[in-house]
Amino acid sequence: MSNYIYNDDENKKKINKRAIVSVTLFVLFIILPISGKMMQIMENNYEAKYVWGCIHYVAGLLFTTFGIFHIIFNWKSLKHYLKK
Repeated sequence: MSNYIYNDDENKKKINKRAIVSVTLFVLFIILPISGKMMQIMENNYEAKYVWGCIHYVAGLLFTTFGIFHIIFNWKSLKHYLKK
């Protein structure tokens, strides 16, 4: 499995899947505590709490999914670190 996605441009630019997964995990890592805190702040506003709860739920699922991809794409590095 290659770590690159190729564009259909003439130059065949490479897009690094590992970088996309890492950046997405970082963004989700920021969104999750913010949405959790907003759910706590909006305790009396049920509609807003529902919206923030949905954001938190989806971000959590995406974080878990991209975390699994992160482990898969970095498996060789992880094995190397565990051998030390």
